[in-house]
Amino acid sequence: MISITTTVTRAAATQRRISAWRERLPKAISQQTKRQALRLKTIMVRGIRDGAPGGKEFAPLADTTIKMKKSSKPLIDNGDLIRSIDVDDVGSDQFFIGVNRNAESDDGEKLANLAQIHNDGTPPYSIPVTPAMRRFWFVMVAKKIFSAPLSPHTDFILHPGQKARPFLEPSYEEWSKDAERQFKEGLARALGVRGMF
Repeated sequence: MISITTTVTRAAATQRRISAWRERLPKAISQQTKRQALRLKTIMVRGIRDGAPGGKEFAPLADTTIKMKKSSKPLIDNGDLIRSIDVDDVGSDQFFIGVNRNAESDDGEKLANLAQIHNDGTPPYSIPVTPAMRRFWFVMVAKKIFSAPLSPHTDFILHPGQKARPFLEPSYEEWSKDAERQFKEGLARALGVRGMF
């Protein structure tokens, strides 16, 4: 009789715990999913700041670029790109992590386009020489950043193309190494269960 009563009491306690877990589980899943989304954002931002997302160093800047921006750090000028990386809740425990299509710099440039150019690189392209470009070129020669003046007959300048400096995929790879473990451990903590996973 004692063993049967003890078994029934334990079963009832287990049933209460399972009911409590069921109530807390949806909220715990949402919290842990958001926590992992924010963690991926942090990894992405840190990777850009350090110049080595996922431990993969960015291609170095050209000497003229370093002279113009007075820094050798790729992808960092005024911080617009880093500030535009965000976590957006799109519903059903899903999050978008990256540069929103509507994000713009202070001068109205679409930051999603800029992010894609830096992440993927570009093929060589032509830049039309406008009066503003001629003035800019003149100033760069005067500052000894560019070595040769622009010919009055030059209509286009061939740019060798933007080097790819991927930050999305390497950041994701770094995050995914232990995202599942961290998610499960966070879920177990939220439910108050040790050794659940």
